[in-house]
Amino acid sequence: EPVAWEKPGDLNRMFERIVATYDKVKVISRPNLLPGDEDEEAAPYLLGPWIVSLDDFLTPEEAQRWIEIGAEMGYERSTTESEVDEETGETEDEVYEERTSTNAWCERKCQQDPVSQ
Repeated sequence: EPVAWEKPGDLNRMFERIVATYDKVKVISRPNLLPGDEDEEAAPYLLGPWIVSLDDFLTPEEAQRWIEIGAEMGYERSTTESEVDEETGETEDEVYEERTSTNAWCERKCQQDPVSQ
């Protein structure tokens, strides 16, 4: 299955492409200053990891279907992964009290839904 990034810099190029081609995007944070933005304090964004807001990315009907698909799959408490066990190379899901969100992963049936296409 194809992934959004494979080589160093692919993820950054993906965000740069989104910012350049999507007309309803707001950059909240990006990893570097744009050419001409020499003063970090005056830039209309923060320096840090990519954070963007995409207005009207989904239609109301698409958004409703995604909510329905999530409910069908079952929303679960969001977790983070533990550090890698040096002996096994595996991680475990951990629940933190501060993290109160729920989610559902789009897999199999979800990926085949016409809205996902």
